[in-house]
Amino acid sequence: MTILCFVRHGQTDQNKLKKIQGQKDFPLNENGINEANALGEKLKKNHETFDYIFTSPLKRAYKTACILKDYLNLDDPIIDEAFIERSFGICEGMDVCDEVFVNILNNTAEGLEKSFDLQKRVIDECLHLSNLYPDKKLLIVSHSHTIKAITTFIDPNKYKFSDKLSNCGLLYFFCDGKKIKILD
Repeated sequence: MTILCFVRHGQTDQNKLKKIQGQKDFPLNENGINEANALGEKLKKNHETFDYIFTSPLKRAYKTACILKDYLNLDDPIIDEAFIERSFGICEGMDVCDEVFVNILNNTAEGLEKSFDLQKRVIDECLHLSNLYPDKKLLIVSHSHTIKAITTFIDPNKYKFSDKLSNCGLLYFFCDGKKIKILD
């Protein structure tokens, strides 16, 4: 079994302003850097170890990964395009509000990467990495909807794309190369 630990990137100014970022490339703000450092300290204090660290190519995820890798004595993060945030189409840059979010949840926003396509992209890569790195523990720094793609795929009755996911929050998954399940 491969263990996949997903981390949402630290805060950006867009997060603070409650704007939809999607694939627009915003850096961490000072609070986001502090969140990543706090998580790194926590993981180090708890003697967490990982074999490799992967990251979305977006600045906010890559910077978070670089901060974490220093605490965990890992090599440089491996950029993996499959873990980039969902494309929100015309909603990128808009305020996070019910009126906009209903179009995302219903997969009706123009240019939006559909939920099924997002789930397929992310799950396929998780299975691929599990086959490439059997019995390893991988840290993957990514984004809210990328991580929710996994939880909603595993149990769509329990998890929703509307669920909240904290910056620098962690979710652990088991993956055996054929299926994936939530560990913690």
